[in-house]
Amino acid sequence: MKKPLILCILVLNAAISTNALGASGCVKGDCEEGRGVYRFLDGTIYTGDFEEGIMEGQGRMQYPDGTEYDGHYRKGKQDGIGKITYPSGSSYSGGFMMGLKYGEGVYIYADGSQYQGHFINDIPEGAGKMTFPDGARYEGEFKNGLFHGRGLFIYADGGSYEGEFKRGKKDGRGTYTFPDGDKQTGSFLQDKFQAEK
Repeated sequence: MKKPLILCILVLNAAISTNALGASGCVKGDCEEGRGVYRFLDGTIYTGDFEEGIMEGQGRMQYPDGTEYDGHYRKGKQDGIGKITYPSGSSYSGGFMMGLKYGEGVYIYADGSQYQGHFINDIPEGAGKMTFPDGARYEGEFKNGLFHGRGLFIYADGGSYEGEFKRGKKDGRGTYTFPDGDKQTGSFLQDKFQAEK
């Protein structure tokens, strides 16, 4: 008689522990056709609109690591205008497509740097502006998140470079203007001026 009772208690205890730690499903409201709260197995919580049991419309996602997204969903993915904040203190406001940063947006980094411009697949791509905590700033083209193409970089000391960039460095034809106004025009390679022969 004791063995079945102990076994029953162990099974019940395991079921309660599993439910408390890893249960998933609709915990409030209407998660089929309306507004509800859905908890995922990993502890992520979605509060927002549902259509045919899928996240669709406005919603808020809270992840276990402290990341939060507040914005539009389409077919279960972050899609449209939204804002995501990270535990590091960085944040992004702007367009999303299929769960990735896409279109125009503003990314504020934890160190205070800020990128404003175009994103493709989570990465700065195309025209944009980057400002740094020390007052330096860049305006121009980006590729794969780096300065790439034509751009203007203004340094914190007042100097500036206008010209070609490749993979985040001065590379190609350009003009460097020193803080005192003197100019150096010519070719640059990997951030270094190439003396003309």
